[in-house]
Amino acid sequence: MTSGVISLSLTANETLSSRSTALRQWAALSTRSLREMARNGDFIIALITPAIFTLAYYVPLRTMLELPTYMGGGGVRNYGQFVVPLIAFGAVALTMQQAALKAARDAQQGMTARLYTMPIPRAVPLFSRMTGNFARAIVALAAAIAYGHIINFRFEGGALQAAFFVAFVLFVGFSLILGADALGTITANPRAVTQALTLPILIFGMMSTGLIPETGFPEFAQPFVRNQPVSQFAETMRAFAGGTATWETVGPGLVWSAALFVALGGLAVWAAARRR
Repeated sequence: MTSGVISLSLTANETLSSRSTALRQWAALSTRSLREMARNGDFIIALITPAIFTLAYYVPLRTMLELPTYMGGGGVRNYGQFVVPLIAFGAVALTMQQAALKAARDAQQGMTARLYTMPIPRAVPLFSRMTGNFARAIVALAAAIAYGHIINFRFEGGALQAAFFVAFVLFVGFSLILGADALGTITANPRAVTQALTLPILIFGMMSTGLIPETGFPEFAQPFVRNQPVSQFAETMRAFAGGTATWETVGPGLVWSAALFVALGGLAVWAAARRR
């Protein structure tokens, strides 16, 4: 009996020790990642990018889309309220590209392989990169909301739905960053992975109801525009911001976000666990 108790005690202590070691390793790698991002100006870029998106979308389109007769897609009461969800999503999506670039560079330069030869759990390098990327996404989202306030964007549904807005866009961003990190790790080619991500971002962003209403698109394109994920994300964010969230308004976006997390999270786990 005594031998069994001692054995169980040793096993428990070893488990706690290994967890403590993994946490210290994660903290060290996360600190390295955050310092590198600060040194490279990534947080400054995260602050500036939403401002560029705000100017690029709001300034040329506001007058046109607030006219009731514009191309069948006008009559938007407050274009600032309408477009800020896409600006926020775009700022987080840019973080996805930077995450892919960082993972690809680490893989190309051999950093990822070196870490995997050390006594470090395979999830630790992934989690440390995600910590830095998620911090950058938070900065970008905060900047997008701040610039949105300047162009008359408001949270009209109270603190709870505002919190849901923030949580939703960060959850979608986290899923996208997971997938981008996996692609960067698998390809180990910074140029190829950033080019591969640019076109989908442009297509899904520009052909969405995040930018203009569905009726502003040609009739043949409207089914795609209406049902594609970025449009559903934008509609969900608008519902949370406007205080009109019901299952009918936010359900499709929540389903898309859950599916995205499962698919891209699975890809990230596979990329981290595969043998090199």
